[in-house]
Amino acid sequence: MNSNIKSEFRQDLKPKDEVQDSSHGNVIVKREENIKRWMDSNIKIKNEFQEIFQPKMNSDVDMRTSVPSNGVQNSRTDIIASRLKESLEPCPELDYNKEILKNLDFSGLIDTHCHLDFLFDRLRFQKGEKFSTFRAFKQEYIQEFSEKSFSGCIAVFCEPQKWGKYGYEDALLSDQDVWCTFGVHPHHSDDFDTEVYLTLLELLKRDRVVALGEIGLDYSQNNHVDHEIQKRTFLLQVNLALERDLAVCLHIRQAFEDGLWILDEAKVPQTYRIHLHCFNSNWDECQEWMRRYPNLKVGFTPMITFSKNRHLHDVVRKIPLSRILLETDSPYFLPRQEPTSLTGGMSHPGFVIHTAAQIAHLKEVPIRDVIEANRRNVLEIYGIATRPPKTH
Repeated sequence: MNSNIKSEFRQDLKPKDEVQDSSHGNVIVKREENIKRWMDSNIKIKNEFQEIFQPKMNSDVDMRTSVPSNGVQNSRTDIIASRLKESLEPCPELDYNKEILKNLDFSGLIDTHCHLDFLFDRLRFQKGEKFSTFRAFKQEYIQEFSEKSFSGCIAVFCEPQKWGKYGYEDALLSDQDVWCTFGVHPHHSDDFDTEVYLTLLELLKRDRVVALGEIGLDYSQNNHVDHEIQKRTFLLQVNLALERDLAVCLHIRQAFEDGLWILDEAKVPQTYRIHLHCFNSNWDECQEWMRRYPNLKVGFTPMITFSKNRHLHDVVRKIPLSRILLETDSPYFLPRQEPTSLTGGMSHPGFVIHTAAQIAHLKEVPIRDVIEANRRNVLEIYGIATRPPKTH
């Protein structure tokens, strides 16, 4: 990040303590004015960026998955065949007895990151199934849940253009085993305008909202949003979380240094509650995140179930259980052990048991220890209290 941008950040978006220390509200007024100015600037950058790059981009592609956003997967057969082939190939390093997972007799298993709105949208389009509550979904697909162990999930709403579109937010917040987060994903950070900002403020006031996220930076080839827009949107949301004392769920892809720099600029306390979602880097970077933020937890998804992700297997073996969170990131990342889900090839929160089982297998510890560690870590980061694992 160049020095001019750094200077603008420091002048325009002051952290929580400086806003509160103003006795006459001058800092607050200036900050609100600057938010509006930055929104306008983001729109200008977005328009200029699209004029240059939009002809090269296929607007029908969902950049997170390289699957057409209209739900039609031209290569679905090939994808499923590839998954099935890998799942059938013996891999002693990763293989565990998945049949015993359905009959675990203790509770406390939480999926700390899933996208139920995306999952329900895809099921509606591909299978004609309409769900609004997680309760109804779980009843329909109970065969793919470890019924006694599963205790709930955190649903992440990170695409602002979909907020309120189908009423998922209201319906899901009525489920007693669902908690929610709201935030603008870096893939959608160029949609962060004044209307989105005001909507986000209202959504964060709801009951059972436990964090702001997922937010962050994504410099991978899958994201075509200008980096400066991403940085601005990220910093603004971090400050918003600090003001409301909300945990943050971070999405950082190929932006390790800038990610840490933004948190430093926002003066995020070292002890703050941070979930580093869907970790997909190496042990050195993982160590640096944990050193900078001793309370930070690292999220792992069913990506760890695949043999090609050896860098993640190394991280899982080395990281303490006290620093891990279990995720599915569903409907993405169908586990290797479940190549043909009843959902038609989509992952869902019930498969978080495979993330737990894979970690237990790689670390050579009982799966009960992994689920219990996750339960404690969920309490520390999100304040969600579930009963300790106990025999039914």
